[in-house]
Amino acid sequence: MSAVWRSYAARTAKVLRSATLKEMNQLTQVWTALIAPVATLLGTMLVVMLGVYLQNHSLERAVDLMRAEFKQQLAELELRLTRLILELTHRVERLEETRGLIRTP
Repeated sequence: MSAVWRSYAARTAKVLRSATLKEMNQLTQVWTALIAPVATLLGTMLVVMLGVYLQNHSLERAVDLMRAEFKQQLAELELRLTRLILELTHRVERLEETRGLIRTP
């Protein structure tokens, strides 16, 4: 009985090995078929994300430069307006003095 059992076990092991090899071969073919598109997809995503990052970074710098330029122009305009107001105030005071007008608050 043990000889029969051994031959059965040997045949079963052989069938299992051949089935396992076939399954492994099929699995390898599936991996080979899928790995190229997956790697391409990941590479494309990496390139796109890098491009988006660089574009976003350059856009932020451009906005910062525009903001700084706007602030500078606003400060120059404020200075100019202040000078004009002071000049007008001085003119009004001179006119009041020459005409003898009294300013009432």
